[in-house]
Amino acid sequence: MIDSELQPFGFEPTYQVTPAFLPNGEVDMLEFRPEGQPGRAWPASGPLLQVRTEAGREWYGVFQEGDYPLSAMYCGPSPDHLCVVAGGEAYIVPVAEPRRYLRVATYPVLEVHRIPQREVLAFVDFIHIVAYSTTGILWRSKRVSVDGMRITSVGPAYIEGVTDGDEIVPGRPFRIDVESGFVEGGDAGYVRRQAETEAP
Repeated sequence: MIDSELQPFGFEPTYQVTPAFLPNGEVDMLEFRPEGQPGRAWPASGPLLQVRTEAGREWYGVFQEGDYPLSAMYCGPSPDHLCVVAGGEAYIVPVAEPRRYLRVATYPVLEVHRIPQREVLAFVDFIHIVAYSTTGILWRSKRVSVDGMRITSVGPAYIEGVTDGDEIVPGRPFRIDVESGFVEGGDAGYVRRQAETEAP
C-alpha cells in the first residue's frame, strides 16, 4: 500500500494527489509502466492515484508496481512534477502533461532524496545513485557499493553515505558530487585499490 501523504521536499506543489478508488463514469484514466511494457495486454497493477492540478485538470493514474517495499509519493523535481515510487518502480510525472512521464532508469528504488536548492531528485538502489532534473536523467553514478548503502547526508554539493558492511568487510564511507555524479570512496574504490595492490 502506498503512503497516503505526499512528501513535498520543500516545494509548494501545484496539484493535489490522493490514493483513490475506481471512479464511476468517464474519467481521464492513465496507466504508468516501466519501459518495454506498454504493449502488455493486461492492465497495470499497482496504486491508483487521483491528481487535481491548480489549472483545474483532473486525472487518475495506475502505477505498475514492483516487488520491493518502498511505495510513496514525492513532489519533485519541481513543484509541477509528481514522483511516484510503487514497490520500487519509480516514475516522474509532469502533472499538466502526464503522458510525458519518465520511468526512473533504476530498480529497485530504495530511497529518494531532493538535492537542496536544486530541482533535482536522487534515487538510490543497492549499488548506484541516479539523479534526475525536470528534463530527464542528469547522471548515473558508477558502482558505489557491492550490495547496499545508507545515505547519511544530502547537501547542495555532495551526497554522502556509508556502504553496508559485514563481519568481514566493514562499511566504507563515500561521497558523490551532485554536479557530475563522480564517486569518491565506497566499495568500488576499495576493490579497485585492492586489485592494484595485488597485481604482479
